[in-house]
Amino acid sequence: MALTPGGKVAIAPERELYGSLLFQKGRFKRLRAYRQIEATQCIGEIATDDSISWFGRYLSPTLMLGDAGSRDATIHALQVCTPHAQLLPVGIEKLNFVDVHAQGPWIVSAKERWRKGDLFCYDLTVMGQEGQLREKWEGLRLRKVSAIRWENGWLEPLLAPYIERRVQELIGDISVSLQAIKRGHRPDGKPEVPDMNVSVAKAGDLTLSVTGAMNVACDLEPVVAAQVSRDLLGNHWELVDVICQETGEDRDRAATRVWTARECLKKAGALLDTPLTLKSIEEEDWILLGAGEMTIASWVALLKRSEVPLAVGVLVGPHNKTREKIR
Repeated sequence: MALTPGGKVAIAPERELYGSLLFQKGRFKRLRAYRQIEATQCIGEIATDDSISWFGRYLSPTLMLGDAGSRDATIHALQVCTPHAQLLPVGIEKLNFVDVHAQGPWIVSAKERWRKGDLFCYDLTVMGQEGQLREKWEGLRLRKVSAIRWENGWLEPLLAPYIERRVQELIGDISVSLQAIKRGHRPDGKPEVPDMNVSVAKAGDLTLSVTGAMNVACDLEPVVAAQVSRDLLGNHWELVDVICQETGEDRDRAATRVWTARECLKKAGALLDTPLTLKSIEEEDWILLGAGEMTIASWVALLKRSEVPLAVGVLVGPHNKTREKIR
C-alpha cells in the first residue's frame, strides 16, 4: 500500500473518492485522508468544519452530542474496505460516547468483526486530535445494496482490498490476505509470517502479497501488446484461444492472464506444464482457471494512473506444509 512521506495512503478522498466511491456532499463530505486501507480494517481522518450551521438562526447552535457530520463520515469511511460494493448502515449494537466534544480532526479506526453474505459488522473507535477517546462503536452493521463500477480505472490503494474480497467470494471461505506484510523480516530481507504461506509479486512500483493457510501464489503482469508469445506459454497457448472465444477479450489480455497463471503454478511448486482449464467466467471481468485441485482467480485491472492494464493471478490450492515459505 503506497504511502506519502507523511505516512498517509496515497489517495485524496475529496478529489478521488467523492463522486465515485462515495456519494456524500456538502456538510457530510468530511474524509480528508487515510492512514491504512485493508479489506477488513482501515484508519481514516475526518475533518472539522466550524462553518456549518445545523439549525435555524433563532435556535441554539450547540450540538449536545458533538459534530453530526463527522458521525456520517465515520460510517462512510468504511467504504474503502469494500470498494466494489455500496454499503449502507442498518443497525448498531452499542454507541458509547466518552468525550463528544473532543477537538477534531478525528481519527477513525475500524475493524471488521464478521461478514455474512451481504451483511457486514464493524467495531470502531474515534479519537480526538490530542489522542483522547471520543467514542466507541460496537457492532455497526452495514448491508451491501449495489455494486460499484470503476469504469474509468481503479485507484491503486483500493486494489488490495478489492482483490482480497473477490478472491474470497469466488473461491470460497479461505484465508487469503492481500496487504503489506508487517511482521518482521528474515535475514535475507523477506518478511516472516509464522504458520502461513506467503507469495509476493511485483510489477513496477506495485507489490502484491498473498497470505493464507492454504497453498497460495500470486502474480502481476502488465498487459503489453505482443509481449506474450506462443513459445513463452508452451502447452498452455491453446487456452488463450479458449479465453478469447468465451470472453470476447483481445489476445494480449488473454495471453497475459495465462502467463500469470503459469507463474502462479511455478510459485506454488507445481509442474509448469500442469494442464490449465477455463472453469468459469465471473462478473467484473474475473475468470477462474483450474489446475488439478488448484484454482487460479484471474483479473485484468484498468488503473486510473496508468495507461497499461494489469493482469492479476491468485492461486489457491490444498494445504501443503512443505510449501510454507515465501514465494
